[in-house]
Amino acid sequence: MVMPSQSHIRPVLLRVLHQWPDGASVDEAVQEVTLRFPQLTPQDLAETTKIGANKWKNRVMWARLDLVHAGYIDNSIWGVWKLTDAGAAAALQDETDFSPAPTGGDASTDRKVAETAADEISTITETDDRYHISILPNRPAQIAEDLQSLSKDGQKSAEFEQIIADALSFLGFETKVIGGPGKTDVVAIAPLGPLRFKVVIDAKTTSNSTVGNHLIDWLAIKKHKDDESADHACVVGRAFSGGVLRTQAEEFEVALLKAEDLAEIVLVHSHTPVSLAELRTVFATIPDTSPAVAGIRLSANHRERRLRLINYLLRQIDQFNREQEDIVMAKPDMMWAAVAASPDQSIKGTTRDDVVNALHLLETIGVLAKSNGDGYVSQTSLDGAMQMLAAVAALAQEAAVGQRPAQSKSNVASR
Repeated sequence: MVMPSQSHIRPVLLRVLHQWPDGASVDEAVQEVTLRFPQLTPQDLAETTKIGANKWKNRVMWARLDLVHAGYIDNSIWGVWKLTDAGAAAALQDETDFSPAPTGGDASTDRKVAETAADEISTITETDDRYHISILPNRPAQIAEDLQSLSKDGQKSAEFEQIIADALSFLGFETKVIGGPGKTDVVAIAPLGPLRFKVVIDAKTTSNSTVGNHLIDWLAIKKHKDDESADHACVVGRAFSGGVLRTQAEEFEVALLKAEDLAEIVLVHSHTPVSLAELRTVFATIPDTSPAVAGIRLSANHRERRLRLINYLLRQIDQFNREQEDIVMAKPDMMWAAVAASPDQSIKGTTRDDVVNALHLLETIGVLAKSNGDGYVSQTSLDGAMQMLAAVAALAQEAAVGQRPAQSKSNVASR
């Protein structure tokens, strides 16, 4: 069947949460919403997104984020979905959508783009709205959409250059759009101190299915790279022909990055941030960057697993504290064994080192303290631990918003 849209889920979720004045857990809320859609088949409920997340649960969580932005769901307690006073009042209304306020442009288009991104590539967790999605609602999805649509329009080269710069800025680069005859299109710098690197980008739009070799001036790209003292050169386009083009790209050491792959990286980054050091592998993979993009996707999956591991460990330790008050059970080997025995597929593949690193992180922020050799004891309750983690994320977000310089600049005079 056609899976219910976020607009169909929102009013149902409001009314479900109205049954829990003190809030519901994620699993409780998703389960109750699922029961309100009996037409969902087992196949629907088993369907996954491109990065392996459950599509139905993911869609419910995006609907919940819409309601957070609309002011109907309280976002102050990690892992608890609770209505605000406005949400409780709205749940009693005979509304059918409860859409959040539009973020610019056509609201229905914004919602369609966000929903497509949620289903196809991105996923969302309870902590996402404390990180960057609340700062740039729908922006990553819009960038991804524009990258792919503009790459197919041979008359929109200037707009394509700018959206590439926007995408790279979102990924953490300092970018500058130059353009103009004899100039490179975009320069991107990764400000990593001794690991700093610079990339010159040549943007190619075409109404054809692929960018042909005749559209690329390889000598000009080499000159741009030399003039900018860049470490890497890259062409971004809809897709690329084979044969001579790939041979030339290899000879001139130019990475070929498809617009759809850059769009995917943006959406992956909006959920599980990708480091600039990781992104360097994309520009260093010549000529076809697809293997590096696949590596980014795999790394994001591993990072998400490690984040979920932290949540799992906290709940296991809390259970130990309640059942065995006088025994220090939070030891790396014991916790690793618990992970291995868990039916939770989202943490499968966890290594002992992952467990050790997670425990050390929780010690660093004051959630745990070392005890009895390599064991750990809790310093706070489970709710307190969640608040500490949320505070770390909130402080990081505050610093990023307050100190980040404008990264994408367009030199209009050069056009």
